[in-house]
Amino acid sequence: MLKPEAAKERLRAWIVDESGDEYSLPEGTRFAKSIGKLPSKLAAISFGLRGLEANGEKPSDQAARLQTQDRELTAAKEFDRLSSKDRVKLLQVTFPRMAVEVERTWLALQNAPYQFGWQTKAFRAPQRPDLSLRRRQRWLAELFELAEAYREEVIEPTWLAAWAPYLKRGWRTWQPEIGSLLATTIDGGGKVGDGVFDILCQSVRNEHEIGSMGHHVVRALLMSSRETGWELIEKTLLAAQRQEGLRQSILEAIDLAHPTAYRRMLRIVQENDLARFSAVAKAVNVWFGFAWDSASVKVINGIIETVLTMLEDDDARKKALSGSDPDAAFLALWAAAFEDAPASIVLAERLLKHKAAEMRFVALTHLGHLGLEEAQAVRWQASDDADLRVALRAVGTITTPSVSEEVDGEDAGQPQNDSFERVERLFQRLPEKPIELKSIVWPWTKMKVSQETLSPALVAAIGNRPPTRLLPYLSALTPWQRRAVVELFAKQKKWDVATRECLIGLAGDASADVRAAAFQALKKIKPTDAEVERLLGTLTRKSADLRTAVIGLLMDLSDSRALSCADALLIAKDANQRLAGLELLRQLIEQKRSIEESRQRASAYREQRGKLTKDEERQLDAILTAKSEVQTLTLNNALGLMDPSQRTPVVAP
Repeated sequence: MLKPEAAKERLRAWIVDESGDEYSLPEGTRFAKSIGKLPSKLAAISFGLRGLEANGEKPSDQAARLQTQDRELTAAKEFDRLSSKDRVKLLQVTFPRMAVEVERTWLALQNAPYQFGWQTKAFRAPQRPDLSLRRRQRWLAELFELAEAYREEVIEPTWLAAWAPYLKRGWRTWQPEIGSLLATTIDGGGKVGDGVFDILCQSVRNEHEIGSMGHHVVRALLMSSRETGWELIEKTLLAAQRQEGLRQSILEAIDLAHPTAYRRMLRIVQENDLARFSAVAKAVNVWFGFAWDSASVKVINGIIETVLTMLEDDDARKKALSGSDPDAAFLALWAAAFEDAPASIVLAERLLKHKAAEMRFVALTHLGHLGLEEAQAVRWQASDDADLRVALRAVGTITTPSVSEEVDGEDAGQPQNDSFERVERLFQRLPEKPIELKSIVWPWTKMKVSQETLSPALVAAIGNRPPTRLLPYLSALTPWQRRAVVELFAKQKKWDVATRECLIGLAGDASADVRAAAFQALKKIKPTDAEVERLLGTLTRKSADLRTAVIGLLMDLSDSRALSCADALLIAKDANQRLAGLELLRQLIEQKRSIEESRQRASAYREQRGKLTKDEERQLDAILTAKSEVQTLTLNNALGLMDPSQRTPVVAP
């Protein structure tokens, strides 16, 4: 096996571009000229898959850049609808030596788990290729990035099998994507498939002169259909002993394994009592959506045994779904989704009518783990459940559509047409102060809830309804949610009385973020006298940002109205309000507005108040200084605290 330094030196001849940021949009593609020679339809799709415009250029404006993911997904749909011949033709421009293998992997991934992210489950949807489209699009996009970094004449399966551990761009590698490609290459057989398989096996045994163990090896051997490859990974897992990193890399790839390999790996874990290792406990929790700790060896072994039974015995699965054991029913649903996730929705929907709250709870949990829009629609049926724990699980955390955007197995519920009304009803059932609900089914489900618990769902479910529907619930919203409400109000073309009152009220919110958003929105209107009076009332507080924002808004008024506000502030009982009045006069003078009127008021204030604070003296000095000596408070003069002309001259070195 090569040392990293030697590998880097040998790779230098094949590197095209080592720079790049995963989160920055490419300026273009070095394949643009070749892509341009394709038929216009194929060229547009090829550019779209890279997030570029149909002509191969980077989107010119910010709005277009924000739509990059939509552009990529649209192109992926069009790519999926092409004939196999056209897909290969499109791919040959970028992968001249492995276009067939890339196209074959694109199709094979339809039968692989459709979720991606840190909470993925091994759920498949072989009859619904649309569900795996986003995952396949991301996989192909990563391969395009690989092709941009290395010369196309060397990028082919056997070269990737050997060099995958050393291919990097910044901190990123392509091992997971390469592993999926190598798996289908192995299944394709022939000289290339056999060559790839031999390289990977030698890499596991540390016998290859270049290749070494990595995520690409584990994923490729487990995803392929070669039993000898599974056996090698099984032996490696058992031999890991104290190599926790190696064990974890294998466990992280098991959920993507060939269905038969998956069963075998579970059996290896269970029969050899590998649950004693923390990496196994963590993996089991991710696979099935649990939160057991590493000490629960007996529990974890029991889970694996039950899963294996459900996967191998249809009768046992049916019995669990018609019984009264929530744990068994949950794993039965999981096993059904392992084979066909959309088909498991019907099974979970039946459990929602079960008399036991525990059975309804596990059904809702399963529906949330699927990450499918149709599953969330069914899930909402239980939002009025008599058991609060079940009703709260039905609502979950409302987000934007999952499958069309992201499929990561998160426990999320998509809003329905009547979702806001459903959330409102549930909100009314919750107490204002937190109460603790007993755990249901699993110990980690115990939680404290209050109306604030449901506040994010209220905001997310508002939809096209008037944002004024949220006014009764403002006190229960978190600062982030209140800011979201401000933004909803600000987007309205016409502001009614309730909207204006709400924004004026939120301008004095306890959260600086909420205040900033409210004042930004208030720039669109001219406040009435009553609204100005409410804003002046907020100046009793010491918050610098609040005072700056209010005075900034007052400065937009006419001179007469601004002076009236200053008069009201200067006679206030509160010291903070009086200081704000002086600051308002100072800013008027700095803008050369009502200079004499402002100075007269300042002089009268100095005579009437007698003893003044240092802050008041500073403001009055700035106001009453002769016109030729007026000093603007800036950062250059430390807000009036020093004279820049008195500084020691800077001497160049």
